[in-house]
Amino acid sequence: MTTVSAPHDILDQVEIRPRVDYITITTPGKVDLPELGGRPHWSKKYNYQRLSIHDLHPGDIPALQKVLPEALVMKIEVAIDFVPIASVTDIAERTRIRQQVHAWLVKHLHPLDAPFMEGVELMTFDPVGWLIRPFNFRAPLGREEVLYGHRSRPVQVKIYTKLVDNKNNLDESRCCVRAETTLGTEACRHYGLYTLGDLHTFKFRKVLSPYFRLTSGARIRRRRSRRPILQVVNERIQQVRQRWANEAWIQNGVRAVDDFSDRTLSRLVQPNQRIGKALSRLQSRFAC
Repeated sequence: MTTVSAPHDILDQVEIRPRVDYITITTPGKVDLPELGGRPHWSKKYNYQRLSIHDLHPGDIPALQKVLPEALVMKIEVAIDFVPIASVTDIAERTRIRQQVHAWLVKHLHPLDAPFMEGVELMTFDPVGWLIRPFNFRAPLGREEVLYGHRSRPVQVKIYTKLVDNKNNLDESRCCVRAETTLGTEACRHYGLYTLGDLHTFKFRKVLSPYFRLTSGARIRRRRSRRPILQVVNERIQQVRQRWANEAWIQNGVRAVDDFSDRTLSRLVQPNQRIGKALSRLQSRFAC
């Protein structure tokens, strides 16, 4: 019995745009900053000894190094935006595409094999009622923000529909479904990210691709046996469990087969390559 295939033509209707959503660095205190391409935000919580730059531009790095030469990177968030293609101008159609992309991503994204992701919390945040819910055995609603891990974890991965930025409604051309990975201090050090200058050599594609991994179905492994009768029994068991896995996948996606210890996940080649190329473009922008 074959596994469930994962049609990914929905992604043909979107552009994939990578970005450094923000980076947080240490500072000796509040200092005068040069003109930046990104938006600076000083943290009152840390007595202005933390500075976040939102929508970091490559040109911001040398400018910040001049005034903050000893700054250490404490956190970085890299986002992949799935934006409906420009040729789709009807707002209702663009909304429908975003809804389909959100539903598709939450069923196929599998970051749990990446470093620091073992045993992370799986939950959603519903802005209607401000509710936190598990999503292991159900498909999240389109309005929900899907969370892989708490924000206190070394790494957190999220999927959500982005319509607002800094409390302002986004222009329709910028509204998107966003998948993002946040590397905390421990993960930054693990990947050799200490200072702003390390962004020039940071391997965005190699490091972050496992957190944006897309899967296409679960294949149930057959138990092996040298006894002919057990070979027949094991084959029948494998067929039944494969059918169960396929039915669960169709309903809820990859999270529905987490409890199948004998399953192997298949990867989606073309969508993963598109995401990898997007990360490579981001890497080229920040390279020396």
